[in-house]
Amino acid sequence: MPTDAVVNVVLEADGTCVVDGDFLPVPADVPLPTVVLTHLQMEAAARAEPVHAVILDRARGDQPLPLRVYPSGASEPWQEYPRLPDPTAPSPASTLHWDDLPDIPLARPWSVLPDPYSEALEDICRRARPDTLRECAAATDRLLTELTDVFGASHWRTLVPGHVRGDLAYLTGDLALGARTFLYTTRQWQQAVGPQHPMAQVSLGNAVGCWLRLPSHEARAIGDTVVSLLEAAGHRDAPVARTYLTRLAAVP
Repeated sequence: MPTDAVVNVVLEADGTCVVDGDFLPVPADVPLPTVVLTHLQMEAAARAEPVHAVILDRARGDQPLPLRVYPSGASEPWQEYPRLPDPTAPSPASTLHWDDLPDIPLARPWSVLPDPYSEALEDICRRARPDTLRECAAATDRLLTELTDVFGASHWRTLVPGHVRGDLAYLTGDLALGARTFLYTTRQWQQAVGPQHPMAQVSLGNAVGCWLRLPSHEARAIGDTVVSLLEAAGHRDAPVARTYLTRLAAVP
């Protein structure tokens, strides 16, 4: 089997899930394994044949889990599989460079997107009210899926509505999804344009805001990632965040 036919799934220690380099949103009320298996089943159904995946769970070490998933949803261990390199380890050639990145007005984020995506995001932002937040979140998920297919999950045109999705997660009380979303966008901004870029700083601030409001056990799980991003940015609050993480470690 050619290695490019294998689906690479990486479960980061902070709860982020990446499938073939693309961010996979994980709702707070759905177990991560269920989300991954459902995604693989849908992929198998689309191909009308079993999907072969290699799952790497950072929290459990570097031992990959090879899996064969059928269109029916049944799955079994995949005994013979190619040894693949770490799919998330970036090479110098894969470092993001955006020559077309404009200044992004946070009050009108849709203005930097091409149509029809600009119109869709503007509609989401203008309709967002307490009684429509979940509807707007679902619409943003659909927009992100389309933008990911067109530009890729790590392109700035996808990250911009990703910020809106993180905001909607925060406003609906899904702090875990908000934190994971902003941690992902922060990584991408820092890698592409540096940690001092305004979008990287805004994203990091939002990630920290969600993190500080999480229950202790959830905050502890992603704390190392938050602190490392703060330290990468040379943020003045990095020592305070590390102290907070140390206190979290002592909470039973």
